[in-house]
Amino acid sequence: MFRAAGCYEEVRCKQSKDRWCSFLVMRKKKSKKKKKQQHDESTNFPFLQDADTIAYIKRSQVVFIMRGVAGSGKTTLAKLIKKKYKHSVCCTSDDFFMHGSVYMFDISLLNEAHAACQQKALDALASGAPVVIIDSTNLKQRKTQQYVELAHKFNYHVILVTPKTLWNKDKNELFKKNTHNVPLDAIEHMLEDFEDMIPLYYAWFLNYPDSEMILQQGMSVYQECFTKVDQFRECIKNNIGFGENRGSARNYYSREGFAGGNKLHCTAKFCGKGKVPGSGDYARSDIVQQSMNRSSSLEIIGIVLTPKTLTARVRLSKEQLKLWGNEDDLKRDKDDGALETLMSKLTVLDSSKSSSQKAKKPQAEKQKPRQHGGPKTEDLKKAASRRTFSAYNVSSGYGSKAHITIGCAKGYSPVQAGSDLVEMISMEPEILGNSAVQAIQISVGKAVYFGDGRCMVYFREPLRVHSMFGGYY
Repeated sequence: MFRAAGCYEEVRCKQSKDRWCSFLVMRKKKSKKKKKQQHDESTNFPFLQDADTIAYIKRSQVVFIMRGVAGSGKTTLAKLIKKKYKHSVCCTSDDFFMHGSVYMFDISLLNEAHAACQQKALDALASGAPVVIIDSTNLKQRKTQQYVELAHKFNYHVILVTPKTLWNKDKNELFKKNTHNVPLDAIEHMLEDFEDMIPLYYAWFLNYPDSEMILQQGMSVYQECFTKVDQFRECIKNNIGFGENRGSARNYYSREGFAGGNKLHCTAKFCGKGKVPGSGDYARSDIVQQSMNRSSSLEIIGIVLTPKTLTARVRLSKEQLKLWGNEDDLKRDKDDGALETLMSKLTVLDSSKSSSQKAKKPQAEKQKPRQHGGPKTEDLKKAASRRTFSAYNVSSGYGSKAHITIGCAKGYSPVQAGSDLVEMISMEPEILGNSAVQAIQISVGKAVYFGDGRCMVYFREPLRVHSMFGGYY
């Protein structure tokens, strides 16, 4: 046992044959001034400083997984996160070795300590804790992934956190600053063991309240189009079959097998955990590093319905376009204004009847003489509808493939949604420029039938939802 006075407290450690762990652990009490400096160096994170990001997290379920070498400031940062989010639960293997105010490390019990930390995390996730913090080194991908998969099991959003302290890769400074007095050679091994993690994909993630709102909106639009767009309805009916094999039109689209449950996202870049060429450069780029785990508003401008997928169409902001890393084969120089001009020329049908009923309207009725010298009431209504339609927001060109998959028909995967959207975007100039094409008014805007069971719904006003840019690991 070692006892020290003044700026040290009593700490005990069991000796071991393992060289780097066979040391006496001392916990130095830092001065308030030194602690304040360390806090300042460790707080440059959106989840601690940005009001929108903090608000997003407080309406979500998030797991913070700390990663870094001993002495890099992980525990200090974990304490700041816990202080910011009052009802958070912090899980650390250090707790296993605490006896009152005394830290008693025993290398032979390290596995038990990690198991206790994982059990505490599991209990916190199962209980629905809003924020869970994993305060451990998590140097290896394999170890980190254990906590990631645990978070995914309960549909939590994962934020990996590596301290931004100036010394986080300086072995000598790490040796001086680590609170457990870990030897220098052990610090060197830790630095060598640290593995960067590139996610499966980067995306803008919605929280559950906004996800539920979009899911409900998507299904509501589907049901309305099923009722009012005859060609679309007939296509869906043919697909669901007849007799004993007949499916349910209401349940035509589902999210069965989707990762993340009912939590929605808009993919910015698929990386395949680093296997996709160029994903490493993307992950290390300044814009990605600066945007990680930061909240922003995501704008949804319509719904895309096909026999295969049900999708929300997203229009990215200029800043969000800088993060767009998906290949969409759409040119950058396409003019959204040109599409709006074409849309202004569409005939808008009365939504009180189905499209087939409108098509069967007697010609004689259309040719009734005017009662007054001014324009007919029908013409005024059509002109008003055109003016409203011309102001609708559309998206074309680079980044217009951005979308949120709401559901898929049986036998199709979420990746199909992007292909469906790109195909329909490429058809828009021809479809919207065709004088024979008619728009059908629905509650949220206009529906335009593209043929082959495909329907594009343009919102009267875009929906804006909160999102957080980050990775899915």
